[in-house]
Amino acid sequence: MESSVEVSELFITPLWRVNCRDEFKKSLSSYVQLINKLRKDGEGDEGDNRSSRNGWRLDDVNLKDDFKSVTDEIIYGLSSILADEKVFNSSKTYDYRIESWINLTNKGGFNAVHNHGLWSISGVLYIKCPKDSGRLLIRDPRPAVYYHKLLQQAGEEIVIEPKEGLIVFFPGFLEHSVELNKSRQDRISIAFNISLTPK
Repeated sequence: MESSVEVSELFITPLWRVNCRDEFKKSLSSYVQLINKLRKDGEGDEGDNRSSRNGWRLDDVNLKDDFKSVTDEIIYGLSSILADEKVFNSSKTYDYRIESWINLTNKGGFNAVHNHGLWSISGVLYIKCPKDSGRLLIRDPRPAVYYHKLLQQAGEEIVIEPKEGLIVFFPGFLEHSVELNKSRQDRISIAFNISLTPK
């Protein structure tokens, strides 16, 4: 008699990639100009800030009228991932709260390993990402697998190639970092956190 094997996938951690709508992608260059103007006008913070090294940051983007379509695009992407029935209960609806900020990384800048604590969902919308300006690295969230290499990909960093007009969503607890910007140009993205509360 042949034996049977039943396999369960445990502790699956989702990551979603959502392409922005074409109409929004057409506005990316205008956002680059706006962001550069805000920096030139002295808004935001220069230098090392939280996980960021060698860059510029502007907080509370979601509260600024000039960035309303950015926030709308993130929320549109959120509605897509909430439809993922492998993760979310389709019979529930959610209230949400969002915060977002601009990350502009100069040549030689990077983001150190960090997580976003108790936020339900975190992510990034890429505005400008020249070649070699730094990939997003997601760390395996299971500490013990770094010592036990039994499983494929155990302890590996998952590499996300940035692409202008791409939004990446992931659970806020995931540790992540961004590689060194080896480009001669700035990398610009909108990072965000979203808190979800079932109604």
